[in-house]
Amino acid sequence: MLNIFMYIFVAILVFHLYRIIKGPSVWDRLLGLNLFSINMIILMILYALINNLHYLLDIAIVYALLGFISIVFIARFIQRKGKI
Repeated sequence: MLNIFMYIFVAILVFHLYRIIKGPSVWDRLLGLNLFSINMIILMILYALINNLHYLLDIAIVYALLGFISIVFIARFIQRKGKI
């Protein structure tokens, strides 16, 4: 059953990649990047559960924290029009 969910999330990742590449605005691309990051975290967790690899859960937590921080910094950079 978890394998089916993995295939579904891989299919969803393709749609998020489309949003990142063809987004009409920068904010849509940023949203697509955030959704892509979230789905990658979910895929890492599912893979860890299927193969009983508990260290991947720690890596998924670190990836989630880095993804959140990077999205916030990129959004602030875009909002300030490139001024640091």
